Amino acid sequence: MTPLLFLRQPQTREVLERAGNAAGTPVAVHYLQRGEEGPCIAGMGQRAICRYVYDLPGGPMACRGCRIKASLEALRDGMPSPFLCHMGLGCVAAPVFPETVQGFVITFGPYCPAEAPERLTDDARGGLLALGEEEPGELDTLLGDIRLAYSDAIPVIVEWTVNTLKALWEAWQEQPDKRVLPVHNGTAPIRKKVRNTPETDPFRAAAIAAALVGGDQREVRATVLTLLAESPAGARNLLSARRARAMALVGAVMEASERAKLNARACWERLPNFLDEIAKARSSADLANAVTGVLRVIRHRTKRAAKDSSLAALNKVLLPRLAEPVTLNAIAAELGEPPSTITRRLQRKLGVSFSEYVKKQRVGRAKQLLRTTRLGIGEVARRVGINDASNFAKVFRKVEGCSPQQYRARYGRKQ
Repeated sequence: MTPLLFLRQPQTREVLERAGNAAGTPVAVHYLQRGEEGPCIAGMGQRAICRYVYDLPGGPMACRGCRIKASLEALRDGMPSPFLCHMGLGCVAAPVFPETVQGFVITFGPYCPAEAPERLTDDARGGLLALGEEEPGELDTLLGDIRLAYSDAIPVIVEWTVNTLKALWEAWQEQPDKRVLPVHNGTAPIRKKVRNTPETDPFRAAAIAAALVGGDQREVRATVLTLLAESPAGARNLLSARRARAMALVGAVMEASERAKLNARACWERLPNFLDEIAKARSSADLANAVTGVLRVIRHRTKRAAKDSSLAALNKVLLPRLAEPVTLNAIAAELGEPPSTITRRLQRKLGVSFSEYVKKQRVGRAKQLLRTTRLGIGEVARRVGINDASNFAKVFRKVEGCSPQQYRARYGRKQ
């Protein structure tokens, strides 16, 4: 299968549709060669102002010129390249494939940068004047379908889209005899073994998915608040960084849920409202409300669609006992199930063993204490069921990639 044929596959189109819905923007894929842009290969959506400009003399050339410049930068740097088009509207360009397949670029936009929504009409008016056109009487109507979005949020969706497309492309390369791509609800194919290390699961998505299935909304909210607090400390605008992190977190949990064969389709339907909520958020609490609101339907849909309440039962028994010694045999005996059943269920649904699941839950609880209290490291360890401080540090580092002291210094409350 050639890259061109890959981009026209139904699975690829589903990824693009999901991404466009999440971003609230049109999406298009073009091919560049020697600085020239070919016709649109795949994509969907077009805004009213873009249709209007494309009918003007010089309009298509002006749009293409902005897009080509950003596309060349994206190909050169190998990463998303945000830009403003000649109408002052926000867009993001990014390379579609790994470095081995050059020239294909995906573009998201247009959108109105939420940092300066008052500029939307004036910038559009200036763009039309530059094309030699007077302002149309219906300019406000033409701009009515342009969505507000924070400039650091759209690149997160773009990065998710590119990573998902790359995973599908690489999966086909591993099975070149297949004529169609492997299907898994439009996301990356399932691997036989999923190890949730700090590199592969930085958002503790599997643990959040388990808490959602278990109906423990307090646990989900506490984890979300912790993850939002872990936004880069050096960010110039901390709230904007947390908005972007909230979006990445939702995407990670939805993918983890689909890997666990949960039903996350309703989440995709709620994403436009979720984007509006995080754009209006003014605190981490507001962002946490938005995140838990869009993810809550995973639990609801799962409970209606399946009678399997096994993870809910496991969490109900396990979570209150994290401060105590916990063994698989003891938990299995209380649940009235063979230990092997619990092990298989966790591996199948979340890609973790029982001991890994317990460690992640304990580390998650420890992160809350490290971030919100001044308890000593040994006391934190004791409260999450690990009496040996050195063993606690080892477990914490394995899950988080840093020591408890480093975590507290980075994210703990300063007062």
